[in-house]
Amino acid sequence: MDDECGWPGENCHRSENALGKSEEGHEFNRSKISMKIFEIRDSYYEATGKVSDIVRQLGLAGIAIIWIFRSGTDTGGIPYSHTLKVPLGLFVVSLVFDLLQYAYKSLIWGILNWHYFRKHGENGVEVEISGKWNMPALMLFWSKTIIAVVAYIYLFGFIYHQL
Repeated sequence: MDDECGWPGENCHRSENALGKSEEGHEFNRSKISMKIFEIRDSYYEATGKVSDIVRQLGLAGIAIIWIFRSGTDTGGIPYSHTLKVPLGLFVVSLVFDLLQYAYKSLIWGILNWHYFRKHGENGVEVEISGKWNMPALMLFWSKTIIAVVAYIYLFGFIYHQL
């Protein structure tokens, strides 16, 4: 999916036919876009996966910044303070929630796959799964993201007050 135009699945370089649709059938209307439900879901999975990657990298980067303040002798004139333990703890909690989110998803979807394959004997059968199974993963996803943002607010606040 190429989202350089701002909409999932939309590509600015595709040609529009006489009916106002792209070669793939998406309408070129900036106020709305026509998509299949699985495309929306795929875009959601792609976006949340990317956010998870970024939150993980930012968490590790935040820990590295605090580590530099703690152990470095030339930290740009910003001395280490024990108030940095708050964002450090938040970065660690965010990373732990990241691990828990993926561990939970792996466990639950593995169990559900095993259960339904055992029940039906093939992978092609469509089954209904309650959305409640995904709720803990969603809660962990949003929690780790919010916690990482709060940690950076603390860290940037500390740096700002030291300058």
